[in-house]
Amino acid sequence: MRVTIADHTCRSTIAALGERFLLGVSAENRAAAGVTVGDELDVEFELDTEPRASAVPRNRDAAPGGGANARSAFEALSSSPDQRRTLPRALRAATSPGPPHPAR
Repeated sequence: MRVTIADHTCRSTIAALGERFLLGVSAENRAAAGVTVGDELDVEFELDTEPRASAVPRNRDAAPGGGANARSAFEALSSSPDQRRTLPRALRAATSPGPPHPAR
């Protein structure tokens, strides 16, 4: 879905939870729209038919068990932006020097 909140348009997904329908909005998109968690909003929805492309993490092949196995696992993921965004973040956190990073 393409969602417009205030004057900000972003891509998102509507999730069903029981009889409720929820719209996920990242902190980045909330900030861009000038809203905060818990705000009651008027939103506009539009069907998004554009393919979703995700950048392949540069260090994917260098990750433990990387190479062809990592490549095929990444390519088998759903085109869901959540799945393709979470894996690169996890790889960066796992391969970054210093203390462990909190989950986001």
